[in-house]
Amino acid sequence: MKNTVFFFIAFLSLILSATPLTISRPTPTCGFPLVSSKTGDIIIKSRLEKPAAGDTTFFIYEDITSSTPTMIEVSFKKLKEEGGVVVYVELAEYDDDRVTSDDARQIIDALLYETPSGSVNSNKGILANEIDIFGEIPDVDNNEKLLVLLTNIRDNYDEEENPVYVAGYFDPRDQISGSGNGNFGDIMYIDTNPAEIYDENTLGIVAHELQHLIHYGVDDDESTWLNEGMSEFAMFILGFESRSYGTFLRDTNRPLTSFDNGIADYAKVGLWTLYCYKQFGLEFIKDVIKETANSLDSYGRVLTNHGLTIDTDELMGNWFVANLINDSDIDNGTYGYGDIQISEVYSDYFYGSFLEGEKIDVSVKNSAAQYIQFFAGKNLRFDLDFTVDSDFKLAIVKEGSESSVKLVNLSSSPFHYEDPLFGISYNKLTFIPYWTKISTLDKKKIFSYSAQLVGGVEETEIVYDDELTYYIQLNYAKVAEKFTAPYGASYRLAGVKFNVAGDASVIIRIFEYLNQYPIAKYDIVPSPGEWTNFYLPSAVPIPDSKEIYVSAGSDDRNQSLGYSETHEGFGRAYLDTGSGYRDLNNYEVSGLSLDGDWMIGAILHSDIAVEPDIEVSPQILYFWENEYSKQFELRNLGSGSIDWHIKSPIPSWMTLSSTEGSGLVTLQRITVAINRNNLTPGLYNQLLEIESSAGLDSVLISVMKRNPYASQTGLFFYDLRFNNSVVKKSMRVVNIGNDTGEFMFKSGEPALVFYPYHGSVRTSDTIDVDVLIDSENIRTSQIPFSFFNGIDTLTYSLSFADSFTIPNKALKLFPVIPNPYIASNGGLAQIRFRLSDDTRASLQIFNIRGEQIQWLKLDNPETGLHIYTWDGKNREGRRVSCGVYFIMLQQQNKATTQKMLLLN
Repeated sequence: MKNTVFFFIAFLSLILSATPLTISRPTPTCGFPLVSSKTGDIIIKSRLEKPAAGDTTFFIYEDITSSTPTMIEVSFKKLKEEGGVVVYVELAEYDDDRVTSDDARQIIDALLYETPSGSVNSNKGILANEIDIFGEIPDVDNNEKLLVLLTNIRDNYDEEENPVYVAGYFDPRDQISGSGNGNFGDIMYIDTNPAEIYDENTLGIVAHELQHLIHYGVDDDESTWLNEGMSEFAMFILGFESRSYGTFLRDTNRPLTSFDNGIADYAKVGLWTLYCYKQFGLEFIKDVIKETANSLDSYGRVLTNHGLTIDTDELMGNWFVANLINDSDIDNGTYGYGDIQISEVYSDYFYGSFLEGEKIDVSVKNSAAQYIQFFAGKNLRFDLDFTVDSDFKLAIVKEGSESSVKLVNLSSSPFHYEDPLFGISYNKLTFIPYWTKISTLDKKKIFSYSAQLVGGVEETEIVYDDELTYYIQLNYAKVAEKFTAPYGASYRLAGVKFNVAGDASVIIRIFEYLNQYPIAKYDIVPSPGEWTNFYLPSAVPIPDSKEIYVSAGSDDRNQSLGYSETHEGFGRAYLDTGSGYRDLNNYEVSGLSLDGDWMIGAILHSDIAVEPDIEVSPQILYFWENEYSKQFELRNLGSGSIDWHIKSPIPSWMTLSSTEGSGLVTLQRITVAINRNNLTPGLYNQLLEIESSAGLDSVLISVMKRNPYASQTGLFFYDLRFNNSVVKKSMRVVNIGNDTGEFMFKSGEPALVFYPYHGSVRTSDTIDVDVLIDSENIRTSQIPFSFFNGIDTLTYSLSFADSFTIPNKALKLFPVIPNPYIASNGGLAQIRFRLSDDTRASLQIFNIRGEQIQWLKLDNPETGLHIYTWDGKNREGRRVSCGVYFIMLQQQNKATTQKMLLLN
């Protein structure tokens, strides 16, 4: 029941209505789950003396919420009969003028003749449409009549203490013939108090309950959640006002396959059925109704029968993603609802920053999902810990200029994810852990997660009061609140929040100055009766004045916005009835000025400052044959901005789109163009060093110009910088000619060795060459070496960064690389050794029993560094067993040993 208060305007001609602290109208639920769960035989608590008043009597539940089926006999008056539909009204409700003959006429018309404009067929009534979609009326009593009983359902409704009421129900007991089973026939019960029969919402309840009746005739033991989902769908497909899905999308950790008769569960099952309809069409829904299997098995069988390769686990995962992004442009519409808008998902696990070292413990219920979202910061690292379970799955959703979805097989724990592009090329990433386990009981899957972010945001929420005084019907008016950002930081408006009573869309406008053109405008589907949080696609900078205005309105005149009597709204709360925004205190209610605030809030973000950090990606740009243009990226992994320039000389065969820049905040792409006409055959490696206010970085440009007329090789390397700790690097020899190409390395430095130092490379093939040094005998920071490419001998050099030590010419056997050595991987163990002079030497390998396995005799040794490779075989060519082996190097009367571990 509504209480209406009229607001009389002091200066403008306007009437506003306000409702008390409860939501603007009671919340309807269905009684079918309640009556289906009653146990035991029917108890008739009271009967009427005969003859009873009215035209007939029916048995009504004394308390529909009770688990015991206790009934009372109630008198009814027959109001209308037409086209096989008979409408009865509880006599007491008729006598109290709560139901009239016109109400019965409205129900007859809706059932038989027409449905609203959004209906699948508005020229047909509810009855004909539902028969087409769901099936025939059971007609258990063979009289071809459908009875609609308008009655005050006894449900303990209380406007303030219990504002949720049973709006209608179908009772399966009515389908059973015989004494003690109820009112035999095809019957629907529709509430008359607090429901109002003339309200179109009540006609939607008629559509809802009729589906239950038909469904029972097709499949009398269907799962409640599926059945209720179909009844919610009946309201949608016939054009009646659908329930807001916001209550579920703010509480997503609810098992799909269970039903507690709460408002959020109605939203959940209605949204699931709507998604399946949008994905597969009406024929799919019809076949689910006909399928005699229950719960998700019904959907699984119909998926198979329709030739669809998707199973219910995958369908459930797709639905969880669609609830987040509702984007039908991705993957052929898999993750969207077409042209239908739904409320935003809201979660307790949305982050603009994350405390390093913190670990969050979470649970997800069976056939449900949680949403963990990061919307600020850079260079995200995320770890998920869990016990491996084939039903536990993960979806990763990137949202930016182009959204993407990745479904992950969680085959091992922990799961690690990192993306250096987060916060640079996109700024919203959501992890959706979900559990597809099906259970009749609520179960929980426990997991935990941690994250690392560079920077992020501090979130400041401004709400003047959280206490609701009224919902004020807007009647197309627009309202606004002014917000002043705190001083001391640079803020931007990242989101808004508001509290409305209805589920009609709300239009939010952002102003720098009221009564001027808005900076931004958004159409938002709200969560009625509670705060709706909406994060803007792009944050709006707060002006220098530190003030910004948030306006709310609706194209639905009945939409109502929350108002709080703060007595402090002057100068910040406004109302526009068509002639511009004015202070709200220009208006009065019952002689009192409206000096409170609208229930609108602002969500402000300010950056968490970290040092700017430059990164180049990729670090190498390869230009193969017929490639002329590519890009590399300069990224700022910190906050603030970066000034940069390329300090290296640019060769004549290369041009860059930019060689310097300033104000780099996130990402800048540099185009590299190659003029191949200026190149002779060869492999060209040009290192571009980038100097910036955030440090140094570089990118290597590697360009191949093939020789179509002769055999030739080229040498590629990225980094030949050595020190006392880095004693090995790899290079790559590439065939760039028209036939097998030869190569050879030489150096006059005895502390330098190549493996292999010579060889041949087949056409379109490559060979890796290792460069190793003896750091104890390096005497110069630049060590030249030559490379013969089959045609010419080219000169290169490597660098040594550490200080030089006193030369050590002593015989030495260096540690084996790698150690342990896994022979079955197909690689070779590299054994480095130093010879002190040019006298004969030998290298031997022994097993742990002292037996010689291999022997290398060096008849023509040279002083300096050498390398020997071992393939894990003995002198007979047979693979040796796993274990510890000893290597001995001997020269003259000196010997040295090393130990290695061999694994197969």
